[in-house]
Amino acid sequence: MDPKERNALDKCFQGFLRDLDPSVSFVHSLYADRVITEAQAEQINSNALRETKVTLLMKFLPQRGS
Repeated sequence: MDPKERNALDKCFQGFLRDLDPSVSFVHSLYADRVITEAQAEQINSNALRETKVTLLMKFLPQRGS
């Protein structure tokens, strides 16, 4: 992920933390589209707190960009 994309993602973090609901089906769709790995999907889904799921997703996304 280039710095411009990373900066845009960082700017959206608070909004994602407030609004995003990373349900099992949402996380699975990210895995199916190869946005995240199976291990990352399992790690996200293993958490009960929505905020923790969002934080993990935001941690993984920059690692997956080309």
